[in-house]
Amino acid sequence: MSKVFNKYYTLKRKYDIKVEKYINDLIKKKEDLSSKERRLLFKKKKFLCLNCERPVNMIFTESDTELKVICGDTSEPCNLNITIEKGKYIQKDDYLQELYEELQELKEKIIINKLDLMFEYDNEEKVLENFESTKQDINKITKQIEQINIDFNESMQTVEKKISYNEKKVEFYISLEEFKGLLQSYVKERVNNYAFLRDALELYMNKIVTLQEEMRDLKYNNYGIDSQQIGSKKKGYKKFYFYKERYSLEDTQVVIKEEKKLISKK
Repeated sequence: MSKVFNKYYTLKRKYDIKVEKYINDLIKKKEDLSSKERRLLFKKKKFLCLNCERPVNMIFTESDTELKVICGDTSEPCNLNITIEKGKYIQKDDYLQELYEELQELKEKIIINKLDLMFEYDNEEKVLENFESTKQDINKITKQIEQINIDFNESMQTVEKKISYNEKKVEFYISLEEFKGLLQSYVKERVNNYAFLRDALELYMNKIVTLQEEMRDLKYNNYGIDSQQIGSKKKGYKKFYFYKERYSLEDTQVVIKEEKKLISKK
């Protein structure tokens, strides 16, 4: 099952890299295009399906119950179809803590085996057999810890949010270039230059600020201003701070591997 799980996120990672590259090229190299033309180019762009290598996009979906990736061609899709049903959940930190404790116990067992061998408390062949078995268990748990961290980092943003965030990102940088252009015109022009300043301020307040807020909403699940009382209410003061969290409590859950069930794989 872990191979299918890794396959899903490997495909997703490769696909996201291609999307990011196109966005960066669109921002840097298409200076002769208008904002509207750049946005249309991004929406019309068809990325290659990594299975059939046709420009039809790929569809990745992540829900509370399953992970799925299929070919983006809705009329004649290729045979790419990976669907994994999620099983039992456990908090990532709790699960890792259990694994670390188990790892520590195995390391202590290694030390005991070495002492048994050194002072000949047990049969040498039996001690060496236990030593090899324990070492294999250590390697297995170490790899499991590494994989959990990789899977956790890869799965934190759904594809839908990623695509929306990228679209906002393209629009934001295009608007930022327009804003810079208006300010340059304001500085260079001597007649009616305040019209450029007015347009720049309107663009900043109505477009750039809005896009920043929308991008923040897509990137962070929780953010806002909170306060902390310092000292007593009469003599102390309130300390205000801005907090932002990329993940909610549900986002920090991982699936226990024994409970995952493969629905389909092609």
